[in-house]
Amino acid sequence: MGSNPSLVTVLTAWSFEPSIVVGVALAAWVYCAGLQELARRGRLGRSIRARHVAYFALGLVCVLIALVSPVDTLSVRLLSIHMVQHVLLLLIAPPLLLLGKPVPVLLVGAPRSLVRAIARAHARRAWFRGFTGLLLNPFFAWPLYIGTAFAWHLPALYDAALRNSGVHVLEHLCYLATGLVFWAVVIQPFPSARRLAPGWRLAFVLAAMLPDAILGLAFILIGTPIYPFYAAEARLWGISVLDDQALAGNIMFVGGDFIFACAVIPLFAAAMNQLEERELARWSALDTE
Repeated sequence: MGSNPSLVTVLTAWSFEPSIVVGVALAAWVYCAGLQELARRGRLGRSIRARHVAYFALGLVCVLIALVSPVDTLSVRLLSIHMVQHVLLLLIAPPLLLLGKPVPVLLVGAPRSLVRAIARAHARRAWFRGFTGLLLNPFFAWPLYIGTAFAWHLPALYDAALRNSGVHVLEHLCYLATGLVFWAVVIQPFPSARRLAPGWRLAFVLAAMLPDAILGLAFILIGTPIYPFYAAEARLWGISVLDDQALAGNIMFVGGDFIFACAVIPLFAAAMNQLEERELARWSALDTE
């Protein structure tokens, strides 16, 4: 791709990496099989509604956009596009997938032998139960999210991911897995899990906004190229290294905090409602005394 590719060249620069396409197709197939089984049992439409299916489908689309679309192709030429890829994998695709209530649907759609094997392992293996419990622990999920975001933006690791395809794949897997763990605490998609109060989930999200903003501001304010890889690349459309770097920072700072705000608003409303209910219950108890 030259320094000034045409719009047609950009829009047709899809990679269609087989492992990614097959993985997404497999997830969609199991989810659809689960929907069909729930419909056969007469349970579809109760807890799983059309909006949940739409959320899950949009989450898979975001994964494809991040990893096989021109976003992936251009990410090795522009830091700002690479940042779009990171935002998709860490902050957009995971909450959409989890809002699709994937756990009950995938468990019903997956092969019964596999589900039974997982259930037996969870019942018999203490370390397995501990591990799954750890994934839903906010004191694990928060440092995992912050640590992953900061570690992969260190120049040495970032450049290694750009120069080595294996490291690049590992980076993408880390972002997607970390995003799922982080947003699982916020969305709580597991029916049997201990429920975390809305106020605590609100604090959890707010605590992640500041480090994310600091990282984004660092890209905006640092006046020298952070990543040698991009500094050595021929510039696309005449976008300078520093302008590209500042745009990447704005994508993380403004775009990331906007996504967090989308979670903060309903959590704040839920926390206020819970507080109001507690106050009403307290006053009702006083009136009966």
